[in-house]
Amino acid sequence: AKTLQKENAQKLMKGTFAAFFVIYIFFLVTLVLFDSYFGRIGASNISKWTRDALKAYFDTRVNFVPFKTVIAFISGLFSGNVKVFLVNILGNLAAFSPFGFFLPVLFEKQKAFKNFSITMIIIVLSAEILQMLLLTGAFDVDDIILNVGGACVVFGLLKLKCVSKITKAVMLK
Repeated sequence: AKTLQKENAQKLMKGTFAAFFVIYIFFLVTLVLFDSYFGRIGASNISKWTRDALKAYFDTRVNFVPFKTVIAFISGLFSGNVKVFLVNILGNLAAFSPFGFFLPVLFEKQKAFKNFSITMIIIVLSAEILQMLLLTGAFDVDDIILNVGGACVVFGLLKLKCVSKITKAVMLK
């Protein structure tokens, strides 16, 4: 891109980031809805919608109490269950964190924190509601907090002057 005229180089870099964003979205959707390791089997549960199935899902896989599962996973960490902590807490922080980079780079309005945070809440809430409607994975308010929090941390880091300089250099601005 450095050998192209500045305007063409910027278009190439933005196009490259857009392609990586699409690939990331594909992997994220796969992780959130279809990853059998985490008990997510996509839309195949729709045919099993019964009163009992819905009750069982809501009894075992829905959490509306903030920090309930976070506290449980932190407690597990202190009792030696490091893998569960890493997968659940750090995994949820990391899963949506690339949005903190991609959205502001690809969409001008997402450079404002207010717009970015509202967009992230909508995206993450949509993913959680989709899991609930498909009876796959779990609907957990803690996932929303961690997912949005992870994206906001990356967003904030990219606003730091030292990191912002690197981002602008990569974007050839």
